[in-house]
Amino acid sequence: MRITEKAGNLRQGVIHTLLLTAIIIWVHSILSPAYNHPMPKLLAIAMLLVAAGVVVDGMIGSPKSGLFWNSLVHCEEDGFFKLIGSVKVTVPEDYDHATHLGRFRAKHGSKFYSYNNGITDENFARVTNQLRAGQEFIVEVFGITKPVTFEECLAMLRSKGAVLVGVQGISLAWEQNMDELPKGKRSVSFDEMEALWQDFNGNHRLPMIFAAIPSDFDFDLACFKSTLDPRYVVLCFRKKEPSDGLVV
Repeated sequence: MRITEKAGNLRQGVIHTLLLTAIIIWVHSILSPAYNHPMPKLLAIAMLLVAAGVVVDGMIGSPKSGLFWNSLVHCEEDGFFKLIGSVKVTVPEDYDHATHLGRFRAKHGSKFYSYNNGITDENFARVTNQLRAGQEFIVEVFGITKPVTFEECLAMLRSKGAVLVGVQGISLAWEQNMDELPKGKRSVSFDEMEALWQDFNGNHRLPMIFAAIPSDFDFDLACFKSTLDPRYVVLCFRKKEPSDGLVV
């Protein structure tokens, strides 16, 4: 079930429960005139106000972004992933897909305590969505709550309309937001398997950056068939819309 459907069903269920409970309390207080304590009526009014707040929250934001539901829905959306933050990435005006990774290593290679030699322009020339100068993205960072496969991660990204930008995307995310990447986590940027570089063992390799501590990074490649656990986070690149905000 998509996040919008689950959030809508959850909101609707809470509204119905609050309204039904408020009506029962109110009717009980009316049918029991000997019991004149105001608390039941006040409780019923409070429940009605909460229900109204839930309705208003659904009107000012979609089920995906309503203020009341934001953290709850993201934690519950499928049991495997939890939104923990987001950053902005803008593709530089001088970006050149054919030479980007070589230029990136020349400029930043010394800032990584380990840098996989397989991360080259030649190995990762293929990419599902080639970046273009001036593009803007919101990169949502999803924590993993229980072990998942790469295929399950890809399915989640597709359901959110993610733009798969591979190693070029994560290099820009690090360059522009290195201090914002979750510390002690391995951030992974995805692409379709057919676009990934195969090593000499025939393994498809996915790029990831491990932020051990501030200013201590490892740029490495994971195997596509590996299982991801809570030590990893998934980067979800979405084209920036005028209404987008950042989750901090």
